[in-house]
Amino acid sequence: MLAHCRTHPIRTAALIGAIVGVINVLVLETGGLLHYNTRGALLLLAPFLRFGLMPTEQNLLQLALILFIEFAANILADALLFAAPVAVIVLLLRAFRR
Repeated sequence: MLAHCRTHPIRTAALIGAIVGVINVLVLETGGLLHYNTRGALLLLAPFLRFGLMPTEQNLLQLALILFIEFAANILADALLFAAPVAVIVLLLRAFRR
């Protein structure tokens, strides 16, 4: 693993950021469900969970699509936020190495 970090530091930082993004979304959504607050989007987007109504197929598909988009966006954003500073550092090191 350490050899991979040294040979591909930007890719490793992006992978770590993606893992942090997944954990972040899981903590937010499960925390919102367990405490019935608006930390997560599930209770806001699915009123049937809060009011005890019967969910319809359209509501479930819409909720699944929005959760998929939330997971994907959070993974991508965290991967970019972790990889960008590492990319700048690698670029500076390679520029001044010459």
